[in-house]
Amino acid sequence: MELVKSAELFARKKHAGQTQKDGAQYSEHLEAVVSRLKSLGVADEEILCAGWLHDTIEDTDTSFDELLERFGNRVAVWCCPCQRMRRYQKNEKSRSTPSNSENHHRMRSL
Repeated sequence: MELVKSAELFARKKHAGQTQKDGAQYSEHLEAVVSRLKSLGVADEEILCAGWLHDTIEDTDTSFDELLERFGNRVAVWCCPCQRMRRYQKNEKSRSTPSNSENHHRMRSL
């Protein structure tokens, strides 16, 4: 679990000072995501790392290459905003609802 703890500390540092719309610290969102993953029985360290890091490329000065170097290929790819957008676009083509923005909002509300 050293890798997961490293991801947690990295994410907390990168998101330091960021708040959610309700004023809560952004790290609370990240904690909720990881907590939800664990409650679903997820124990894979790389998936839990991605839970902590999923918004770092999009919302901080973190680069894909930085995540790749520190946490490996799988984590970096899972955290890449362009990968998430491709999944959303594919899902949107196969269903009419909910919309991509609704899906994104649901993920953010965790």
